[in-house]
Amino acid sequence: MVHGFKYPRNGAVAAAGSLRNPLPPGATGGGTPIATAATFHEPCNQGLAARGGRIIKRNRGLNVRFVLIDRLLELEPGKRAVAQRTFPPTLDVLADHFPGHPLIPGVLITEAMAQTAGWLLAATLGFERWPLLSMIHSAKFRRPVEPGEELRLTADIRSMHADDYAVDVNVQIAGATVAGARLMFHAFDFSLATNDRAS
Repeated sequence: MVHGFKYPRNGAVAAAGSLRNPLPPGATGGGTPIATAATFHEPCNQGLAARGGRIIKRNRGLNVRFVLIDRLLELEPGKRAVAQRTFPPTLDVLADHFPGHPLIPGVLITEAMAQTAGWLLAATLGFERWPLLSMIHSAKFRRPVEPGEELRLTADIRSMHADDYAVDVNVQIAGATVAGARLMFHAFDFSLATNDRAS
């Protein structure tokens, strides 16, 4: 998860390029991205973190680059989220996985699934607590994924019990399922108050 994104207080995700224009609760993108990778990355590049609407300066030498979804297309807190991801052929890992025939590692696809589910749960929790992946259950990879192929990731909440959540994530390319998993999360209450200095 990216902790640098400034979340609207009502839990709606801000429209891409504008953190001051949140969508109404329960709204979906309707084909227009709700948020993009640039939206996720920018606060991290600025060395910022958000907690309770308060922006805290972080170490500017730290540059987080582990956002594995390009666009958040739909978000319905408590129900589902849809994201998009295309892994570029320039990824360093593809030089070794595999030489002469690059394939996207399953661990990266799994992380993209977890991040899609994570945004869904974060919104469901009103961005007051953060979901951490606790178990990968019934993961399946039906065919290899090549760089440049557009993935559509759909996350659906299947169960909620106290602070534990089960989310089913399906990954499709051109309407055909290529991967999927049931992911288990536990919600934590993080506080940066003792680790960060407000400016």
